[in-house]
Amino acid sequence: MLYAEDLARVGWRCIHFAGVTDLTADLRRELAEQGITSFELSAAALRGKDDLMNALAEALKFPDYFGRNWDAVLDCLRDLPDNIPGEGYILFIQDGPRLWRTAPELAGALVETWLSAAEDAAHDEISLHLVFLGAEG
Repeated sequence: MLYAEDLARVGWRCIHFAGVTDLTADLRRELAEQGITSFELSAAALRGKDDLMNALAEALKFPDYFGRNWDAVLDCLRDLPDNIPGEGYILFIQDGPRLWRTAPELAGALVETWLSAAEDAAHDEISLHLVFLGAEG
């Protein structure tokens, strides 16, 4: 179950696994009321690193100069508050389990990068959460 207060919290508990039905209109409204900006991408069509980099760039509105590598993802995540004002940020990944099944090394690299960015954001009291949607029960 997803709760807005958890997704707005600054800290290390920033990687989540949830069911698709946990992302409700009420949750979206509560997050918006708290100034949390949310993004979504689907893992259904991701076939490799290039696809994931392109999907991240599109979903998170990375700048055109995004270098499509993990260092560039980290830099762009760190720059989110400068480019898109908000109290915090969440990326919801639809079909999250599929990414873990088909490309566990990419899912792991994304988590590692996200944790580094979340640690940096926490110094500025900004929350940064990653939610893999599609978990069973």
